[in-house]
Amino acid sequence: MGTNARTSKSIKVVTRGDVGASQTATPISDTFAITEDGSKNFIVDVDVSSVTVGGGISIALEDTSNGFTSSEVKSKTTAITADGTVSLSFLAELAGDQTNLPLRSDARIVITTGAGSAVTIDEIRVVQGQ
Repeated sequence: MGTNARTSKSIKVVTRGDVGASQTATPISDTFAITEDGSKNFIVDVDVSSVTVGGGISIALEDTSNGFTSSEVKSKTTAITADGTVSLSFLAELAGDQTNLPLRSDARIVITTGAGSAVTIDEIRVVQGQ
């Protein structure tokens, strides 16, 4: 693969159906490996449907490299406000992302929902590379 190549991979969704209200950093994907290129340029697309925004819904990346007991949820999140595709990215060229980079070797996607919120997670796609 060339230095400007991106690799795309759909990852298994742990939660099918509605994710209910009042969840905090609940995993919605299996743990997956982050490549060397992905540690500096990483995008995740999450297809969602049946969105009910009560107290808010957001996704984040949880670093699980040191095991689940000492995992770290990254401070950057993406809000889910309607059906469709939402993206969460960590890109080296964005100054605001640099405090979260480089990403470590293993991660998973987590969701936080407020009171009265619900969403269906349909698919998660991870893109890693330059």
